[in-house]
Amino acid sequence: MSEQKEIIEGLSAKELFLPGKGVTYDGFIINPGIADFAFSKINLKTQLTRNIAIQHGLVGAPMDTVAEDRAAIAFDLEGCFAIKHYNNTIDEQARMVGNVKAANPDFINEPKVLPQNATVADLKQIKKDYGFSSVPVTVDGTLDSKVIGLLTSRHARNNDDVPVEAVMHPAGDRLENLTTAPEGTDSDRAQELMIQKNRKRLLIVDDLGRLKGLVTAKDLDRRKSHPHATVDSNGRLLAGAAVSSYKEDKDRIDALVDAGVDVLCLDTAQAAKKRIVNQAKYIKDKYSHIELIVGNIATIRQAKWLYNQLGNRIDAWKVGMGVGSICTTPDVAGAGAAQAAAVYRVSLWNYLNSLDIPVMADGGIRGSGDVVKALACGAKTIVAGSLFAGTAEAPGEYVYEEGVRLKKYRGMGSIEAQREGGEKRYRDAKEQILVSQGVPGFVQDKGSLHHFLPHIIKAIKLGFEDIGYKNINDLRQAVYNGARIFEERTAASLAESKPHNLVKYREEPIGGK
Repeated sequence: MSEQKEIIEGLSAKELFLPGKGVTYDGFIINPGIADFAFSKINLKTQLTRNIAIQHGLVGAPMDTVAEDRAAIAFDLEGCFAIKHYNNTIDEQARMVGNVKAANPDFINEPKVLPQNATVADLKQIKKDYGFSSVPVTVDGTLDSKVIGLLTSRHARNNDDVPVEAVMHPAGDRLENLTTAPEGTDSDRAQELMIQKNRKRLLIVDDLGRLKGLVTAKDLDRRKSHPHATVDSNGRLLAGAAVSSYKEDKDRIDALVDAGVDVLCLDTAQAAKKRIVNQAKYIKDKYSHIELIVGNIATIRQAKWLYNQLGNRIDAWKVGMGVGSICTTPDVAGAGAAQAAAVYRVSLWNYLNSLDIPVMADGGIRGSGDVVKALACGAKTIVAGSLFAGTAEAPGEYVYEEGVRLKKYRGMGSIEAQREGGEKRYRDAKEQILVSQGVPGFVQDKGSLHHFLPHIIKAIKLGFEDIGYKNINDLRQAVYNGARIFEERTAASLAESKPHNLVKYREEPIGGK
């Protein structure tokens, strides 16, 4: 029998992403592989930054129609992450960060507290600002002060001028009048105590009766239903926020750090600029414990220049220029790069130079298939706007058009977004002329992130099963060594992959309602 000749089925990444060739996610497809493992073995855990790992690499973009505190909490609970935008005042953004850090999925280590001379009006203000239904009362209204009572949502029904001392659950001389547990109590013991005493709230106190934390049944239940939540070393949700490269944002940076931010994102349309370098040095030299994302870039040349200037101050790259669904930079400025090619080239340069800087693929993601492709191009995470806009937790009001429920979504380069603060991402501080680099629009209602994100995650895992990889690192390694095969798509093959030959077709929204 004559020797069989090998039949070449597809292209390696090196062959697909030829120099100077603008490859988009629609421009290729990943050839199927062999899944010699159980679906349950697929693990999408990945690095958000050098020192922070998350269970699922989906990141909400720092846009004012995508990510504020409510969305960030939902992303964290589902094992993902979100970066809060800066189209707001310093106090507003710092409050958002504080809300995320306070929304602990297990124990509330820093609950909002009222002093004994407070009134019901103060309780109502806390409920309005933070949404808390349980507020401890201490002698001087601070943590580490002796607990004297607990307020709940029913106490807010009283008149504003009623003293909280008159309505709260009192501790009296014996702290046992409140449901408490000693410092160091774990989640299981806390739940046992609440069941035994038929209580929904538990105060954590030290030997002197000073407040150290608060546990609620709702928080414990939520923790069980979100075992992969993105939390810090103390069990609190991780908080990320965007800042600009301008000097006046130093006050914003300081306030965000004071509020407990874990990750700062230097968010600009073109990051290879001297002022980005200066701001990055300010952040990392003053707050070395804060993880810093630098973006956006789209070429190896930009990455080289920034790394030569900043070195290991960079904890993650945000890669993508001009590829968002509402971005018009390529048309306006004539600059940008095809997203798949940009992600592959920057991530490969990282790999070849042994740089442990995760790549975040920012933009161009329209669904779960694009996420799989971005990860195959070398990204550790993806950053998306339109994919997550329209969810219940995203900022904005719903509108109806021809019976379809919609939510507004706009580019941060749109004129209206720039007028509200987004101009810091696109222009020099002294320049007064606004040039549109984005547009506003609407996206269809996608329901809650708590339904939408698990659906997307399941679809990504199905993709990994189809191409035959259990985790992101194995896939990336196969791409870099040429073992993973791709196929370039023609216009006909792209059309073939979409629904066709139907009399009537209506796409169902991913994630359901």
